[in-house]
Amino acid sequence: MFQDSTSSINSSKKRICIFFSIIFVILMFSDKGVISGDGGKRWDALRTIMEDGKLTQDPYSLAQPIFSIPLYIAGDLWFRVSTDIKSGTLEYRKKRLERIEKIVRRYNKVLVFFLCLIFFLSLKKVFSFSELESTYSTFFLIFGSMIIPHAKDYYGEITWTFMSFVCIYYLSFLLYEEKSASKRCFLFFFLSTSCAVWLNPVLSFVFTFLFIIIILWNFVYKKKYTLNNFFTGFLLNRVLVLGGLAILFGLSISFAENFLRRGNFLQYGYTAMVGLKSGELEGLFPGSFFKGMLGHLFSPARGIIFFAPSFFVGFYLTFRKSEISQQGFYFITCALVFSLLLMFGYSKSIEWFGGWSWGPRYLLPISVFSVVFFVVSVKNFLKVSFLSKYFHVLLGCISFITYFIGVSINDRHLKNCFTNTPLQPNGHVSETCLWDFNGFLFSSVFRIEDWIFMSGHRSFPVTLVGILLFFLYSKFLGTRKS
Repeated sequence: MFQDSTSSINSSKKRICIFFSIIFVILMFSDKGVISGDGGKRWDALRTIMEDGKLTQDPYSLAQPIFSIPLYIAGDLWFRVSTDIKSGTLEYRKKRLERIEKIVRRYNKVLVFFLCLIFFLSLKKVFSFSELESTYSTFFLIFGSMIIPHAKDYYGEITWTFMSFVCIYYLSFLLYEEKSASKRCFLFFFLSTSCAVWLNPVLSFVFTFLFIIIILWNFVYKKKYTLNNFFTGFLLNRVLVLGGLAILFGLSISFAENFLRRGNFLQYGYTAMVGLKSGELEGLFPGSFFKGMLGHLFSPARGIIFFAPSFFVGFYLTFRKSEISQQGFYFITCALVFSLLLMFGYSKSIEWFGGWSWGPRYLLPISVFSVVFFVVSVKNFLKVSFLSKYFHVLLGCISFITYFIGVSINDRHLKNCFTNTPLQPNGHVSETCLWDFNGFLFSSVFRIEDWIFMSGHRSFPVTLVGILLFFLYSKFLGTRKS
């Protein structure tokens, strides 16, 4: 009996290792990765730290360059072991940096791999998915969301999306287990929240309101507090206290970085976006909220109704909470509130659309949470009716097409519109392109030349091979019970 149990555990671990090996191969080969634009400034910051021991003054957080140091060291070691070029020469330095850059530009791919791991765990532990259900769902995450198209650039959205997901994951444990929550949950909740705020200070507002809403929910709905002990319970709530400390810690690191790099605690990058000039608060987010919100929801080039339609399934799940585990309900509710607060915050920005990018770049966490909502809905409601079955099939197809266009075509048509349209008075690209057919996510479906381009892109054979490998995996290694 004991040997059978041990054998079962070992075989399960082997299956999971094989599955994530397939995921890793798909991520590494879907595209070569690129360092350009804003990513180039982050690379310069990393290179300057490692080569010269100095800090640059570029407007982006040092968090991502610091997190990339292990890849920088790996690339350096790889070059030193494999090269025959004499050290100290100009050619040696050039080739060495080129080799390191090839490794570092895959930073976001590595991070997406870890996101897949925590996604897999969340489905098993929070939503009680079986092993095979979790593997299918994780496979859908990479082929049914925006993470691979956004992982090709050395930008920062993948990093704070990962940290935000980890935060919501451990927050669900703190809310569900309450006093029995482990120290590990508290530690990872604190670290992920702090890192997310350091990477993106806008999240300090998002998390603050999220934690306050949780307390108010406990007061109004769960009636955990009375009027007499409300303020005591509010101020001493562990989520609020720990979350507040994490936010302050993340902001403290950010302020210290601002001072060391730019000479002012409040001198962030993207000053025009947030209204911070020379370190003075001159009105945060001076843009039109209505215009930004409308664009985030419905614009052909940025609207989540096209890029992450499964997000709206989350609202339906909150009304069917009796069919979802209590911890799963906490996760879904927190993810929904977080997503809405993130959308509200960036809708007030004068650069709500994310500049030169593909899709709603600042709303990337919504794409990941949407996959959670989708797979939970599939597990619980796919077979409820004929209509439900085809509704989920339609959502799945839209999600896959979004990935396939994003990983190959990306924003090439939108860039043409940006290039040929005069800039706005504030220097930003024209927002009219965001409502133009050329910027429409699914415009490539109607272009024969785009289909030819997509079929010739390296992501096409990688996708086919990935699907084939996963089919073989599920056929020969998938458990019959699952």
